[in-house]
Amino acid sequence: MLLQLTISFEDAYHGIQKEVNYNHYVMAKDVTSESCPTCQGRGIVMQQARTVFGVMQTQAACPDCSGAGKQFFKDGKQVANGGLEEQSHTVKINVPAGIRTETKIRYPGMGNEGMFG
Repeated sequence: MLLQLTISFEDAYHGIQKEVNYNHYVMAKDVTSESCPTCQGRGIVMQQARTVFGVMQTQAACPDCSGAGKQFFKDGKQVANGGLEEQSHTVKINVPAGIRTETKIRYPGMGNEGMFG
């Protein structure tokens, strides 16, 4: 995730602390997962077709789990996007004195969660 801040020349010279609001995805509470019955947890389905050239075999992402190999449920209903929900957070960003234009500051642990942790 990338957030862009615009600050004045004076703030860049002296340094500043700013509060920033951002949205990211976290695992929703009470979400359970089960192995996909269509692909048996592999995430792919294979199809075979007989042609005049022989047997043609193709594989594609499972249409039921979108290639994840698992299906996610909340309150007995299947949920999309792996059970992730969007949450808003506020964080204080410390911009150091003397920072240059286009400088990137990294804050680890502030990104999105994944479907599998």
